Amino acid sequence: MAVRLGGQTIYSPIALVPAPPLLVGTIPDSAVGYRGLEYWVEVETITQSLTDPPSSPATSPHRLQVTVPDLKETQQHQGNQYRMISVPLQFREDFTGTLEAMLFEQPEFGSYDPFRWRVFRWLASESKYVELSDEDQSVEFRPEPGRAFWLICHVANLMTTSPVTGLSTPTEGPHEISLAPGWNQIGNPFAFPAACGKPLAVLPEIQPSRSPTTQDTSHAHRSNDHPWRTVRLE
Repeated sequence: MAVRLGGQTIYSPIALVPAPPLLVGTIPDSAVGYRGLEYWVEVETITQSLTDPPSSPATSPHRLQVTVPDLKETQQHQGNQYRMISVPLQFREDFTGTLEAMLFEQPEFGSYDPFRWRVFRWLASESKYVELSDEDQSVEFRPEPGRAFWLICHVANLMTTSPVTGLSTPTEGPHEISLAPGWNQIGNPFAFPAACGKPLAVLPEIQPSRSPTTQDTSHAHRSNDHPWRTVRLE
């Protein structure tokens, strides 16, 4: 059996052990994480070699979503500085909350309070920013793979997804993100570096003490985006 994390190119071999009438392979916990799991199996019989999947298993393996109880950013961020964030997880349909459901238990954030932290999202369809406090726009602040937000907190902070449990983003193929005419806020939908289908003209990261309405409009090209990283593009 060959296993790898989602987004990896190299498999790790795992021997199958006889357990009559079956053959059993145990996948180590190090191969099961927030990136998802990909695997395929090969068995040699007296007459032939059998694989599952039967066709091109190395390039078209079985892919499993993994339950992720908590995903943390890899570095802490300065306070009083706007940054764009995106949560590279998929959430079940019964979760109807917003980013606040993830952040309210963290002491740096707490319940939504514009004097402590704020979240904005650009709506291309209306050509304007909306804020998490806008109750009629709450659906826009439900985290989804590829959806991005502006976030600011008055103290240094590091975002985690607990207590909301998510699933690794499916890796069966490219993750499509529909863009509206004009500017769009998007992020890497996967919890690993992923190449974009085309080079994107993107805005640089927002500078300290600048609001979402005053960021630099110079452009740069980026073809590979890392988890949690976002862009605003036209």
